[in-house]
Parts: sequence; structure tokens; C-alpha cells
Amino acid sequence: GGLVGARRSRWVRRAGIVVAVASVVVGAAFGVQGLVGGGPSGAAPAVEKRSAVAQARPWDVPLRAGAGGSAPVCSYAGGSLYCSARGVKAARLSPADGRVGWSKKAAGASRTSFDDSAPVLAGGLLQVVPPGGDRLEALDPRTGDRRWSVDVSGGPLVLHTARSVLLASPDGTVRAVDNSSGRTRWTRHHGGTGSLWAASPGRAGTLFAATPSQDGTSTTIAALDPGSGEALWEQRLDGMLNPFAASDGALFLLADDTDGLTRAVVRLDTRARTARRVPLVTPLDQAQATVRGDTAYLFGVNGSLVAVDTGRTGSPKEAQRWRLETSVSRASRPVATAERVYLSAADGRLLAVDAADGRLLGQTAPRMGTGRYTFTPTLPAPVAAGGQVFATAPDGSVFAVADEDPARW
Repeated sequence: GGLVGARRSRWVRRAGIVVAVASVVVGAAFGVQGLVGGGPSGAAPAVEKRSAVAQARPWDVPLRAGAGGSAPVCSYAGGSLYCSARGVKAARLSPADGRVGWSKKAAGASRTSFDDSAPVLAGGLLQVVPPGGDRLEALDPRTGDRRWSVDVSGGPLVLHTARSVLLASPDGTVRAVDNSSGRTRWTRHHGGTGSLWAASPGRAGTLFAATPSQDGTSTTIAALDPGSGEALWEQRLDGMLNPFAASDGALFLLADDTDGLTRAVVRLDTRARTARRVPLVTPLDQAQATVRGDTAYLFGVNGSLVAVDTGRTGSPKEAQRWRLETSVSRASRPVATAERVYLSAADGRLLAVDAADGRLLGQTAPRMGTGRYTFTPTLPAPVAAGGQVFATAPDGSVFAVADEDPARW
């Protein structure tokens, strides 16, 4: 469960200065979850049941136009892969062999930033903000033809729910646009500068806004009805909290300090409105996270991948299921299935880790770009669906491997 997809900004205070770090939560668009269940952004895994696609052979398809270290961004929905890249507004790929069904050029060739323009299938249409573009476009998923578009200049956060795409401006104005028609459903004022967003899955899901206080000592969580924009409740929690996943009863947040170190995972029961704070054994720098069931998987830029049981009480050591030092300094948000945890490294490697005990099971070869930029600072999260894992790399490629035996990658 989780968000169908989202663009958002993560706010980090350093020495009294607030900076925005782009990040994303891509969820239900991948099939199961997108954000929470283990993947949203932030927050739940992008996983779908096995199908005949599981028998497909590995493939590798170049998608991006030009050289440089930027990776395409992709999502999985309706039995197809939908990707955007520099110079490519959107393309539809076959999961079986990577064959491109259709591809639409982007007006410009600007670099695509981390998960910034991953297409999202919602309301029967493929929604995408072209790389470097200032309009959200809804495309026919069969042909790529445009059906409607809305202006997103000014930098609103773009979040997708089951019925609407939400445009959250920095001043707190939120506009809900109908997925099917592009018409405005409602406009309200919620949150403000620094607000982070997440949504629980399903048509009856709840939208959450997390707004930090000016001094960074607390965060106000507001629950909203995405259908009407009405406020349902508010609750203030201690600390700077960054939501990364939502399920049908819980909101999961990272507790950061003023130096950008994640020190705990907070689980807010959205029915009883009680919060449980689970401290980490060792803080993680600039952590990204996903959740599956009660287990949160966190990755920090120091290379540590940690599994934390958010349902456990007691000491941090009792809550930590395992910790793996990957030797990867930069990687994507983790994606979790029942058996594996996947993440992409900045040099294009795809890593697979055993979800039960944290063992590294396998990794692909690097796929670095050419020219001045051979690496990319951050990578979109991989997608696990139909017995395959799909990932992208700085060389502009989209590739697929079978999930059954990572040791043979």
C-alpha cells in the first residue's frame, strides 16, 4: 500500500540553514504497494505477484538520449513498464523482453533527477511530468497520446492518490485534480513550507501532511480526506519527522536530528493515534526507507542497510533484526518483497539482500555512464514484479533480471 506515486522534498536543517533534498515515494503504481507496505515513498515495496513474465530472460535496453550520468525512472502497472528519461517524456516497455511499444520525445533534454518524473498509471491514464517540464501530462497508456495537462510551474509537490493527483504548493495551497479528466476537484490550504506528504492505499485511503515547527523540535501530523480535502485530525509529535510510508492503520516516519542523522523510526497508529518510537542502534546519515509489514528497511549514505522491527518494544538492539554494511556509499531507496530487499547503487549495480537475515545474495555488474558524469548521485528505486526485478542505471539503460537466483546475476 502507500502512495501511488509522489514527488516531494525532504527538509534538513544544518547549522540553522534549511535545505531541500529531492526525494520520492513511488508506490502503488508498481502494483502492490508503492509506498508503504514496503516501499511511497516512500514507503512500501513495489511488488506484484508472479506471472508468466517470471520465465523471461534477462534483458537490457538503452533508453536515455545522450551521454552523462543520469538514470531513467520507471514504474510498473497493468503488465507494462512505463519509463521516462532525459530526452524521453515517456515510453512503454514490455517486461518480458524490454521491447519498446511506444516512446514520446521530451521537448527538452534536461537531466532527470531522482524519481522526479516516474510515470504513474492512475485513473486509466499515464501521468508524467516530462524531464525539465512545467506541465503534468496525462497520456493514453496504449498509445502515449496526450489526453490532458495542467500547469505545475512554481514547483508544487505532485502526489498521486486513487482518485486525484494533488498539487501541493510551498505556501500550503493544495489543489486536487481529477485523474481521469484533469478538472480541479477542490482547493484548500494545508501544511506549508517544509511539509512532507504520504498517503495510505486504496480509494478510501487517507492523506497525511507532516509539517515541522520552525525550531525543529516538533512535527504536526494532519490527516486529510483526499476526496474532499477536509481535515480529519491533527496531532503533534516530538522531533523532526519525515513520513516514508503509510498503511491501512499506521504512518511510518523517520526521526531526524538537526544534522540530518536519522536516529529512530516512529510508528503512528492512525486509529488510536498513539506513537511508538523505535531508536536505531547507530544513527544513519541521510536515510531512505521502506516498510513491509512491521519491518522497516533503512539505508544510509554510509552504506549501512538496517532492518528494524517497528512492532518490538525494548532496547534498540532487540528491535534491530539485522544490519548489513554494503560498502555502497550512495544507493536508491530500498524495495522489499517477502524474501528480498533490493537497492540500486550509484554505479548502476542492482543488489539483492536476504530479507530474513541480511545476507548479500548477489549483485549485477556496474552500468556506468560515459563522458564527464559516469555515476549518478542518487538512483530511482528498483521495481520487483512478476518474478523479475527491473532497474535503471547511469548509462541510460533499463534492465531486468530474474528474482529467483541473485547469485547468478
